[in-house]
Formats: sequence, structure tokens, C-alpha cells
Amino acid sequence: MGRCRVQVGACALLVTTSALLSASGEPGAPPPSPHTASATGPTAPASAPEPGGTASAPRAASAPYGSAPVGSGPRAASGGGPITPASDARAAAVVAAGVRPDGSCGPDARRRGVHSYDGTDAARALVGGGVLGIWAPPSLEPPRDPSRDPARDRAALRTSQADTLIAALHRALTGRFGTADEAAIDRAERRAAPIVIPVRFHAIADGYAGRLTRATVERQIATLNDAYSGRRGTGAADTGVRFRLAGYEVTSNPAWFRRPDRYERQMKSALHHGGPGTLNLYTAAVGVKVLGFSTYPQSARDRPTEDGVVIDYRSVTGGEYRHYDHGYTAVHEVGHWLGLFHTFENGCDHPGDHVADTPYEAVPTEGCPRSKDTCWDDGADPLHNFMDYAWDACMREFTPGQGRRIRSSWRAFRTASGN
Repeated sequence: MGRCRVQVGACALLVTTSALLSASGEPGAPPPSPHTASATGPTAPASAPEPGGTASAPRAASAPYGSAPVGSGPRAASGGGPITPASDARAAAVVAAGVRPDGSCGPDARRRGVHSYDGTDAARALVGGGVLGIWAPPSLEPPRDPSRDPARDRAALRTSQADTLIAALHRALTGRFGTADEAAIDRAERRAAPIVIPVRFHAIADGYAGRLTRATVERQIATLNDAYSGRRGTGAADTGVRFRLAGYEVTSNPAWFRRPDRYERQMKSALHHGGPGTLNLYTAAVGVKVLGFSTYPQSARDRPTEDGVVIDYRSVTGGEYRHYDHGYTAVHEVGHWLGLFHTFENGCDHPGDHVADTPYEAVPTEGCPRSKDTCWDDGADPLHNFMDYAWDACMREFTPGQGRRIRSSWRAFRTASGN
């Protein structure tokens, strides 16, 4: 299933009907009322503090896992070349360039996200207005076990969309360092100490549903640190990024909880904290089609309150989504927030995902196959990469090139002094 819809790429995730999946945010919690899409604006949130958290008033999207043509073999870390979006009649999200990476989560999306693209939103996305994935509200479609439904978000960024984001990155790097050579900049600027990103965690709830405990939130932060430090697999790269919990709050708002896509701007405007270097991570009932969505760093300064990552609360570490319960939906979506594309971007064609050391991949990975090679170039598909759409149990690594891209994006868009 897809992971998320990056607001320039997001993914979709399916909800299982298994008795193992409860609709509540924590095991043992009373089941919530049936999901319904609110036809009215969000009610004034009765902010209920969680142990260790703080009560809050309401305040104010990403990319899924899926399958798409991919190629393997080295390629340039930058450059043009057609990016062919994978077509899928079931695509449930629309992604606009630069604003909301919809390529990182969800049973249907990594089924982690649907990334079809509507060019009319390109300008808005580039300046910070991400594109939301679109899917049927939970009340219109019964829950399904994502592990049994092969559908997933399969829309990739279009050539112009990805190229626009990369061009913006290179302009920013050239303006600051006098060159767009990411490797040279990295050698000159990288410090021994990692980049430490403060995380403001916003758990949106409706009664018991979505009310994550502080312990759950801390486990998710630990998962992010393990993944980005390379501790999840042999040969995995340390990206030089770490995360620390800077704030945690539970906000009760049924409308925001059930339709975070519809009320995203309102929700984020009310809840967002910090500047472009602060990760605002929101959890809610993202939907039956996607697991989460995110914005890209290129839009952080132009539309600051819309910056952030939204994931389904059932996909956190130890969550209730079968095969998507290791917390990797957040890892995937945060990858978009830090400037990464899906590994299957552009399929087997140059420049793929614009990172030189990720093999080309024709289609997103589904499930957890032993091996997969969908392109004629040397190298098997990167099915264990966090920016693909495999099950959580199959994911375990970023590449050195992805780490460099993350650091380049950070220096260009999320910090004023570099790291």
C-alpha cells in the first residue's frame, strides 16, 4: 500500500478490517464512533492534554509508497531528462510540485501515496502551497486490509515538477556557496556533529481515537533516529541527521482528525511552531487510501505555516496497521520534507530520482519480495530503501547520495548558517 502523498508526492494507505486493527489510537482504548467526513468546518477543539503533553487550541501536506517503473545503475545527482509519471486509474491523490510531497506513505500509496500531478498547482506548490492527495473519505469506503490489496499510489512527479525543485535547490546553493556542486559543498561544510532537528509532535484526536501517548511519540522519534543514523540495516548510510522531541501536544478536533486533507491549512495555521528548521509532525486519520503526506523544503520559507508532515496515527511505531507498524511512514515522509524523491521517480529513465547512487526502478515495490529488478541498467531495484513503497519490514536504508541530498536541501532551505 502507499505510504503517503508528498505534497508534491504523497502516499495512500488502506485500513484493515481485521479485528487486530482497532479504530482507536492506543491498544485497549474504547472504539471511536464511525468515521464520517465532516461537511462543516472544524469545531473548536476541546484541547485535552496528554500525560506529559500540553493542552492546545486548534492551529493549522506528502507522498506514499507505490509501484512505478524503475531502473538501476548510477545516474547524475542532478540534471534534466523526462520523468514519466506512472499511470494508475486508482490514483487517489493529486500532487503539485514543491509544496506537499505526496510520495511517502499509506497502504494504498506504498501503496504509500498517490502522486498524480495537476500542473495548475505547480506555481502554488513551488512557493509553499503543497498539493493535497484526494481520496474517498472513510465513511464512503469500508476499511480494507492493506496487505491484501495490491492497489497503491503510483503517480510520480512529472519532469517539469521534479526539475523545478532541483533547479530551485541549485539556485539556492549557488547563491549561498557560489556553486551547485553538492559533493564539493558537502566536503567543505560537513561537520563532525550531526544536524539535530527539533520535532513538534501534534496528535490530533477525536475522543480516544488518535490520542497517542508520550511513550508512543518517543518511540516514533527513536525510530526516526535509528533510520537516519543508518542503524536499521547493514550498509545503510548515516545521513548526518538526528531528531529530538521539542514539544508534544494532543488536540481534540473531530473534523481535523477525520479529514486532515480538507482542513490542513486551518489545522497547521493553528498548531504550527517554529521556523523552516523545525519539523512539525501531525498524526490523524489520514484516510483509507493514503498513509501520509509532506511538503518539500523548497516551499518552507514562502508558506511557513503549511510546512510539515502528516501521517496516519495507526502507522506510527507500534501502531495498528499491519505491515506498516514500524514507524517508517514517518521516516519516508520526513525524507520528502528533507528533499528526497521516490526511488522509482522517472522509472528507468534518466535522471531517475536525481540521486546518483540509487538504482533506477520501473515501479514501486509492493510487499517484501526477495529481489526485484525492473530496469535494464546494472543493479537491482532499491527495494529496501526508505523512499520506496515496500512493507515496513522490508525497509532499512538510505544511500550516501540521499544523505548528501538531505544535507544540501537543509543548507539551502532550512537553515541560515549551514551545518
